[in-house]
Amino acid sequence: MKIHSGTLGAIVAACTAILFPVAAEAQDFPSKPIRIVVPQNPGGFADATGRQLADHFTRSFGQPAVVENKPGGNSMIGTAFVARSAPDGYTVLIGVPSLSLFNAILKAPEIDAVKDLAPISQLMAVPLMVAVNAAMPVKTLGDFIAYVKKVPGELNYGSGGAALMLNTELLLARAGLKMTRVNYVGEAQAVPALANNDVQLVLSSAQGLLAMVQAGRVKVIATTASKLRSPGMPDVPTAAESGLKGFDVVSWMGLLAPANTPLPVRRKLSAAVAAFGKDPAVAERFKTAGGIPFTSTPEEFTRFIGEENRIWIDVAKRAGVEKQ
Repeated sequence: MKIHSGTLGAIVAACTAILFPVAAEAQDFPSKPIRIVVPQNPGGFADATGRQLADHFTRSFGQPAVVENKPGGNSMIGTAFVARSAPDGYTVLIGVPSLSLFNAILKAPEIDAVKDLAPISQLMAVPLMVAVNAAMPVKTLGDFIAYVKKVPGELNYGSGGAALMLNTELLLARAGLKMTRVNYVGEAQAVPALANNDVQLVLSSAQGLLAMVQAGRVKVIATTASKLRSPGMPDVPTAAESGLKGFDVVSWMGLLAPANTPLPVRRKLSAAVAAFGKDPAVAERFKTAGGIPFTSTPEEFTRFIGEENRIWIDVAKRAGVEKQ
């Protein structure tokens, strides 16, 4: 079909009219305050990170950035609030790993992290630590795997919540191990249970384990990452260094916006996050939680969220987790 020059010009003009507002919006962004929603209580690490990021945005953009805490529902309340906000980049979320678990552990999640949110950038990466009771006659992750294989199903692991439970189930699956799960409210209960030898394995943060490690009641034998050691415990080898291939679990924090937030706006925010991650003060704060600054593009973070979602749905099914 032949298209007349006048018709072609009209099509080009129409397309330009459609695309130009988005480009102009990104160029002018931000022109008003940015709201950073933290789906947890004030005073926690996510809250402190959000406030540090807000200060950085305020300096970078010349517009105020403020933190709003919306805790509850294992981060669902704050996440849902952001997902239902205007997709213009002025309301963003400090995302935590629980949002990757919604589809894996809930029958009818209020929010689908893949469909309802638009990733901007990761903020940090935190390897978890593989910890065992100090009396267990093992020194390495390889020793532990060999030991547990001799007594399948006879030893226990402590689950400090849905995320740590799925992390541990993935470790057991990759190592070909069978252990009995004992549920706890969080790592604050699971780690003392490990120290008392009520359970023989717990995956936890370096920060959550430090006191019991220093007391000689718990020992850490590996990180859950394939490449990343913990800055808080740099002498502890990674899972891959310990001989366990195909296992790479890293806790994380990231920044997300409502779905359909224009990509140019997200890229502008992502560039500001990248500069934030290079600040030595940020690295020092993250080190207290055993993590490092880890930033990414919107496209990279989108792929990461999608892969996390797929992995945890599969692990939950294999572990026989009953959705709530």
